[in-house]
Amino acid sequence: MLKRILCLLFVLLLFTAPVAAEEDFFFGQFEAENLNGEGPVTEAIFEDAALTFINFWATWCPPCVEELPALAVIDEETGGEVQVIGVLMDAIGGRGRRDDSAIAAMRKLLDNANAEFPVLFPEGDIILEIMSAIQAVPTTVVVDREGMVVDVHVGSMTLKQWLAYAQELLDGDA
Repeated sequence: MLKRILCLLFVLLLFTAPVAAEEDFFFGQFEAENLNGEGPVTEAIFEDAALTFINFWATWCPPCVEELPALAVIDEETGGEVQVIGVLMDAIGGRGRRDDSAIAAMRKLLDNANAEFPVLFPEGDIILEIMSAIQAVPTTVVVDREGMVVDVHVGSMTLKQWLAYAQELLDGDA
């Protein structure tokens, strides 16, 4: 029991403490199915913007759904300096099987929010490793062009809050 508590504390510290230079977490190579578009998504997507917000969310989560319209305009409002990728946590249902009903619900929610950003099927070691450490949704992992995790935000925000947060990170004030 003590070992489980210590492991949980370590994971919480990893995802809530500022990332120190000597403790950088590299997102690494991955390939995942894009549930909201064509072709797989790889780590090369990080090169497209100064920052990538990887938003881990679920269709059953009201705060996740409420912030979809805000996340949908991040790229446009930041002049392409920040992009959004979603990871649909409930795309995997019971016994690790693909949940097509959650994926269908995701598509409807994204249509309603005018969201066109990639949403990944949760697969691959790195994505699953991060998912296993997430204690609440939505959780957004912020990654730079090189795939380094620079921040983690737990909870939802409004468009105004997202834009202020993005600007702080771009300015190096976060």
